[in-house]
Amino acid sequence: MKRDNFEERIPTLEEALMKYVNADEVKGLVKHTNEKVPTLKADAAELVKGYLAGDGLRSVWERLDELQKAAVAAVVHSKSAHFPADRFAAKY
Repeated sequence: MKRDNFEERIPTLEEALMKYVNADEVKGLVKHTNEKVPTLKADAAELVKGYLAGDGLRSVWERLDELQKAAVAAVVHSKSAHFPADRFAAKY
């Protein structure tokens, strides 16, 4: 994943899956949906998007531990789209 190529905003899920995540990583995400993994990256990305548009997002959130939830919050509430790893490590 090209983590340091984000623009100064958090990309949409579609942008993130298609521009910043390689095909194998997208297909790896599909495995969490319990669906058959499509051959094409675009099809796999659509499946992931559909899963997260429904109750899947709540399911994913509920499986995170408290540290993982804090990491998500650190990015969501950050002034940039980058994960502040050094500050996060110092805080937690």
